[in-house]
Amino acid sequence: MMDGRTNRGSGDPARSARVQWSRWKAHSHVAVWIAAAVAGVLFFVYGAHTGGVPGYVEIVEHPVASLELGRLQSVEVAVGARVQAGQILARLDASVIDTEVGAAQATYAELQGSVPGMEQVTLQWERQFAGAMSAAAVALDEQRMRQAQDEAELEVVTRELKRLEPLLERRLVDAATVGAVRARHAALSRAVALYPETLEGLRSRVAETRRQYDDAKSALRLPGRTGSGTNLQAVAQAMIVAGLEARRREYVLRSPSEGTVSQVMFRPGDVIAAGLPVLVVIETPSTRVVGFIPELNAREAMPGHAVWVERMYGMGKSYPATVSSLEPAIRGLPGQVNPVPGRVMRGRRIFCELAGPTDLLPGETVQIRLRSPLWAPVLRAIGALVDRP
Repeated sequence: MMDGRTNRGSGDPARSARVQWSRWKAHSHVAVWIAAAVAGVLFFVYGAHTGGVPGYVEIVEHPVASLELGRLQSVEVAVGARVQAGQILARLDASVIDTEVGAAQATYAELQGSVPGMEQVTLQWERQFAGAMSAAAVALDEQRMRQAQDEAELEVVTRELKRLEPLLERRLVDAATVGAVRARHAALSRAVALYPETLEGLRSRVAETRRQYDDAKSALRLPGRTGSGTNLQAVAQAMIVAGLEARRREYVLRSPSEGTVSQVMFRPGDVIAAGLPVLVVIETPSTRVVGFIPELNAREAMPGHAVWVERMYGMGKSYPATVSSLEPAIRGLPGQVNPVPGRVMRGRRIFCELAGPTDLLPGETVQIRLRSPLWAPVLRAIGALVDRP
């Protein structure tokens, strides 16, 4: 005799399916928790690699200055203008140096037929180059002194700002006081950042004057070029003319690279000290990105690795880049760019070179992905549709 329950179960497929479904629903929460756990593990393991590393597009600034004291005659460009390397940006009044060059050239023409003695010629050009080298050295020393003063003041202002900011949070000082200190801190930081390039230009001037001096000395001491066979005074005067013409070229300010004019510090008519920047050109397009890798991922990127750069406040577009270098030490992320206030983030700075031209703006906040996420093609397609005019 067969069991009635078996007959009912095997003879009613719909009832059997309902029973299986009810059993699955009774245990479905277990499956959900297992899936959530697996997804969490995958996100922790893979997401650590694809998550965005905070960074920004590097701003490469070129201060444009004259190595000669002069009055600003004209500014040929405005803030925001696109410029090419070698393009004229501004001119200084060169009337005085033009007069000196003309007089030196006239003297040179008159000396073509005369042959003075070696002692007189040597004394004349040595005095000329000694004055030029002395002026260049004085300008360099003055710039170094200003740099030391600004760096010392910046250190004092930085300490004062660190002291006032906690008091401002507790409302023990007014915002205007702290704002004034912050403004001075920003101005000093800007000035200190511009000094290295200005000092390098002054050092180049000293070295160029020394090179011209050595060339003149070699020319006057070549065998067979003494006595009545060579017009030594004319040779020395030619050196003087060449030096004056080199100085006159400093009165025309040209762009050192392709870029955009970001600042114009002076107006026509202002007297500009030697070495003081008149304009600032930001190099565009920007080709380098600076980021910060948290300590957890500090060993996962090496020079030569491929990465992807994305806008922090946008979606879809990602640009290939290559890690060019890494900061060797683990450091704390500066507070002013720390995305998590009140928490010290530690890691390494990473420097990446973009593979090609992009529309990223200098200083723009970006994310650097150490690996391309699985959903990147979808985001790029969506971004292309959003950005399409």
